[in-house]
Amino acid sequence: ANRKNWPMTAYLNFHIENGKKEYQIVKAMTKQYSMPLECAIFLLAGGYSMWRETRNDFKQGKFKIKSLQRCNEIGASLMFMKNNFNIRLTRSFITAYAVVSEHPKFKWERFKTALKSKSALLLRGTNTEDFVRVFDKIYNGNVHNKINFTRYFLDREYQDDEEGDDS
Repeated sequence: ANRKNWPMTAYLNFHIENGKKEYQIVKAMTKQYSMPLECAIFLLAGGYSMWRETRNDFKQGKFKIKSLQRCNEIGASLMFMKNNFNIRLTRSFITAYAVVSEHPKFKWERFKTALKSKSALLLRGTNTEDFVRVFDKIYNGNVHNKINFTRYFLDREYQDDEEGDDS
């Protein structure tokens, strides 16, 4: 079969049919957390976007899960936002949240509390940088010791150990 032009979901199903456990977990994550396949892949791979190498490994059946706990933690927070504030979990939204939530000083409880009064802001983003700015606004609303997530994102401080990024 010529698999050259298959969509990623076709590779996913092909490798599941061939008994690959990792791929069953990827599929379970997409269902459990209502996230696009690509997002589940890069979160499980430990990244913030789909690297060429990760995509190639995935297609070839060599994908390895590096961070299941991370995907579960981010996924649970995303589901909280989706269920409570009717958010569409797009790739930009998920990437932005992954970046912000992994800032060393980020605290989920503080963010969750801030969301109660500022959730309308969640509807204002269209790309990753927009959403980082939105999360920044929500998180830092009217508190001291603010965290500059936007600067953190723009300086790509979260990416110090990443290889090439082709997204």
